[in-house]
Amino acid sequence: MPTLNNTIEILNSKSNKVLFGDLYGQEEEIIVKQILRYTSLVKEYDKKFKTNDIYIFSSPGRAEINGNHTDHNLGKVIAASINLDCVGVTEVTDNNKISIKSLTYNKDFVIDLDNLESSEKDTEAALLVKGVLEGVKKYVAVNINGLLV
Repeated sequence: MPTLNNTIEILNSKSNKVLFGDLYGQEEEIIVKQILRYTSLVKEYDKKFKTNDIYIFSSPGRAEINGNHTDHNLGKVIAASINLDCVGVTEVTDNNKISIKSLTYNKDFVIDLDNLESSEKDTEAALLVKGVLEGVKKYVAVNINGLLV
């Protein structure tokens, strides 16, 4: 398991700079900005959860060129990925809960995997995550026992 310092070393490594160049563009200024962004996120994660065995994910943004809504396009869409993304740090747990700290929305929330029913107390983000989890449980043969995000 890499420590926090090991993870930061990896983020600053030559091979990671090549990866970030492929993802975000070859300009040194852009690569440095992304390294700082990821490093900051990992440090915030460590402050909140104090753990080491982490995974870092990037989900690319997309621009919808045509189509989108299932209500009138039956889900058909022409989309293009763009260099804006959403980055997350996560760790697998076994407590049957997903604990989320959102820096963008400045919110923390916990989802109990044994109860994915929506509630009036749920934030929009929590409802979105619950909806995705219901779909995963219904259509994907995977057992999620808990995550720290």
